[in-house]
Amino acid sequence: LEAIVDLCRQPAFMADMYANYDCSLEGGNMFEDICALLSKNAFPVNCPLSAVHLLSLEGLLAINRTVAQRCQAAGSTTDDAEENLHALPEYYNFWEEKIPTGDPAEQAKWLGKRKQIKHIIAAGVEHFNRDPKKGFEYLAVLNLLPHAKDVTAIATFFRRAQGLDKAVLGEFLGDPKEFPVSVLLAYAKSFDFRGMTIDSALRLFLEGFLLPGEAQKISRILEHFAEAFYNTSVSTDGIVADSDSVYVLSYSIIMLNTDSHNKRVKRK
Repeated sequence: LEAIVDLCRQPAFMADMYANYDCSLEGGNMFEDICALLSKNAFPVNCPLSAVHLLSLEGLLAINRTVAQRCQAAGSTTDDAEENLHALPEYYNFWEEKIPTGDPAEQAKWLGKRKQIKHIIAAGVEHFNRDPKKGFEYLAVLNLLPHAKDVTAIATFFRRAQGLDKAVLGEFLGDPKEFPVSVLLAYAKSFDFRGMTIDSALRLFLEGFLLPGEAQKISRILEHFAEAFYNTSVSTDGIVADSDSVYVLSYSIIMLNTDSHNKRVKRK
């Protein structure tokens, strides 16, 4: 806690952290989390006042002081505030949008817009985690996805959106229906496996979702991984003979990994 408060006293640290993490669509809300932690510990609840409470309050005051000084230096007023966005006006590739150069005021407005987009993404992700089918409809309403089902845009959203339930996503990608299979194909093609070994590529591919429990779904997912890895290998080093070889090896790796961590398996 003392280390966190020391960081809060740094004039530029909290502002830089907010810009680089909280306003990043793929970063965590570090500024919010620290403020929540300090707020939770700043006021005693059913206990006497202690050094922890005073230290947390000091951290909050340091953050507030830094924000006030930066606002005063920039000459900002409440008239500069933008209207809150509840949905994007239209869909566009907001993932690749770059911060404008030059005018600090424009940069501040851009960061504020990115933060609002991040809140919109969080709302869309919450709906998808509850019900993927209705989640797609809600994501289209928010213009986070095109109204026409673009599998490339969906695959990008799955790879880059924070907070997706990995188990729900794994079940969706393993679904045998035409639409989930097409999304799985686009998801596998979105990876660049050049220069990677099969185990490293498999770890990268599976870090975004949990494999479903059904063997047929696992097989379907690994088939698309094997094809994507083989196509990359053919264009680079050609270390594998065909996609079937990649499939067999990747499936064997998963089986060995499962057995090594399964307490029911006595002989390892």
